Amino acid sequence: MHLLVETGNAVQLKVSLHFKVDVAMMNKDAKEPCEGGQYLSAVKDQEIKCYTATVRAIGNFGRNLPSLEEHLGTVLSLLERAARCWWGCHQSDHAVESLVGRVYGFAGGSHRLMQAGRYDESLLLIRALGEAANLLTLFATDHSAMERCAVLMRRQSNGTFHLLKSGCH
Repeated sequence: MHLLVETGNAVQLKVSLHFKVDVAMMNKDAKEPCEGGQYLSAVKDQEIKCYTATVRAIGNFGRNLPSLEEHLGTVLSLLERAARCWWGCHQSDHAVESLVGRVYGFAGGSHRLMQAGRYDESLLLIRALGEAANLLTLFATDHSAMERCAVLMRRQSNGTFHLLKSGCH
C-alpha cells in the first residue's frame, strides 16, 4: 500500500507500508508452502513487522491521523463499556448490548487487521460493522423494530438459536 500524504507545508510524503504477507506462506529454503505452526509463526512475524512499521509511520501521516487513533481508542472504550452494562444493567434481553458488542469487536478487529497489513480483511469487518450500526440506528428510530426483529428471529430459530440474545458480561 502506497500513500501520498500532504503535510502542513503542502509537501507530499510517500510512505510505503506494503508487506507481502503471502511471503509468509512460503518456506524460504525449500520454496514450499508453510503449514501448521510454521505457517502461523511466519504470518505472525510478517504481521508484527507491518504493525511496527504502521505505528512508527502514523506520525508522518499528517496532523489528523494521530488524533484519530486517540479518538478511536476512546470510542472503543465506550463501546465495550456499553456492551458490558458498565453503567448498570437494565435486566432486559441485552439485544442492544449484544449488537454494540459486535460493533466493538468489528471495529477493534478491523483496526488490528489494518495495522497487521490485512487491508481486505479489515474492510470486510467494516462492512459487517456498518450492518450492525444500521440495525442499531433502526432500533433507535423505530422502537417497535427491535421487537419485530426479535419475533422474526424466534420464529426462524424455533428457540434454538438467538442472534440478538445475550446476558450481562
